[in-house]
Amino acid sequence: TFDVIASLIDDIHTSFSLGDKVVRTVTDNGSNFAKAFKEYGFQEEEDEETAEVDHNFGLISDLIDHQPFQLPKHQCCTTHTLNLIAAYDIHKHLFCTSSSSALYRSSIAKCSALWNKASRSCKAYEVIEDNANRKLIVPCVTRWNSFYNAVERVMSIEHLSIVCDEMGVAKFKMHEITFLKDYCKVLKPLAMALDILQGEEKCFYGYILPTLLKLMDCLQHSKVDLKVATSLPDAIITSIRKRFALLLDTEGKPFQEAMLAAVTLPMFKLRWLLEDKHEHAKMVLNEEARKISSEAGTTLPLQQQESAIVCAVSNSDNFFDYHQPAPQAVDVIADEVNKFLCDSDISLACMSKYPNVREVFLKYNATIPSSAPVERLFSLGARVFASRRNRLSDERVEELILLRYNKDFDL
Repeated sequence: TFDVIASLIDDIHTSFSLGDKVVRTVTDNGSNFAKAFKEYGFQEEEDEETAEVDHNFGLISDLIDHQPFQLPKHQCCTTHTLNLIAAYDIHKHLFCTSSSSALYRSSIAKCSALWNKASRSCKAYEVIEDNANRKLIVPCVTRWNSFYNAVERVMSIEHLSIVCDEMGVAKFKMHEITFLKDYCKVLKPLAMALDILQGEEKCFYGYILPTLLKLMDCLQHSKVDLKVATSLPDAIITSIRKRFALLLDTEGKPFQEAMLAAVTLPMFKLRWLLEDKHEHAKMVLNEEARKISSEAGTTLPLQQQESAIVCAVSNSDNFFDYHQPAPQAVDVIADEVNKFLCDSDISLACMSKYPNVREVFLKYNATIPSSAPVERLFSLGARVFASRRNRLSDERVEELILLRYNKDFDL
């Protein structure tokens, strides 16, 4: 339940002395996780004008009993949300659309017959190997993209009708093949977006907005050559806008944070934004870099200070002083931001040249976009916690999983 989950997370933070070090917690879209952070999670402070005040007793919120603990901000897993779109929203749309419902049912039923036959019969497996030189992929609920990969593998079989005959399953009709090819074409950019966002090596928060915007753009372009599933791209775009409404709201704080995370990533910078949004993004980055710099108490480099002093002394002692206006002070941060955005280097190593931008990058890219890297530990745990090892203690299971996961590292 939500209260048990909240208590366990707080215990973990306490036992490892994390305190305020956790910026945000990323979980899937489960209702128990969502409620745990709704009840115990960090809440943005209310504006003074909107806060309810009782003149006799002060803020009403002060009268409420303090919570035993407070969890960090909550972030829903981006890839799990996209998977819900692929698994449920698309399924619901195709089932409820009169023009595609029967076609979708019959096409997927014939695919399922192939998957079942290939997984249960050695002879059927050999037929697939002989005709396709590849084995079929069977969809799995816990493996995101597996359904799309399975359908795409079926469509890649060159002699599909021969395979169906030899396996004793119903052959695909021409309009069913056309529908499944349209389905694969529309779902391909969504599958690519899922693979990008659930990566472990390039797992920065700044990938979210560019990936979602590029995904919607690819879906728009995919409508051109569709023959049957013409309404599917618009349905997916609608689901993306609905499920990521807070993140895609350009006036909201989540969008501003995700934008700063993306703009400070060298491989993106301003390339993913429309041209009319460049100045606004640059202004927001300037303000945030200046804010972080002032909080850190940084000043101009010593060489610049000394050169300014020497210049002032030489001017004051100059006999031919015509009282020309003093040169305007250079905005160091604005200059640094401009140089960073114009730099053609897209590697993370270039951040060392831009210390203020680097601080903004570190602040807004601390959160990862997906919980997929952690989800993989559960698959690994199933191998460690086998039926014959059911008396292992919690601590020993954790140790074995840690050793198994880090077996490729030289410790």
